[in-house]
Amino acid sequence: MRERETPGVAALVERAFRFRGDVTLTTADGGETTGYLYNRDAAAPEPYVQLFEAGGGRDLSFPYAAITGIRFTGRDTASGKHFEAFQRRRAGQ
Repeated sequence: MRERETPGVAALVERAFRFRGDVTLTTADGGETTGYLYNRDAAAPEPYVQLFEAGGGRDLSFPYAAITGIRFTGRDTASGKHFEAFQRRRAGQ
């Protein structure tokens, strides 16, 4: 873990990366940004995340050191779809 990195941020970023909905990042300056977290690099000299901003679609980057929290604010678009796909396949047999 980097010296300036908030404890737990790396694990939270991994959860957010695997989540298939929008998240809201809270930053050290008190700002909040909502969007889809599509990339992260924990091994970079300064670890960072990238997300597409909700609504505007801007591509934004945030260093881990600036992140104070992540909330899972959007619906996981793939949630529950596996069973639905199974049922459709089974019905088609």
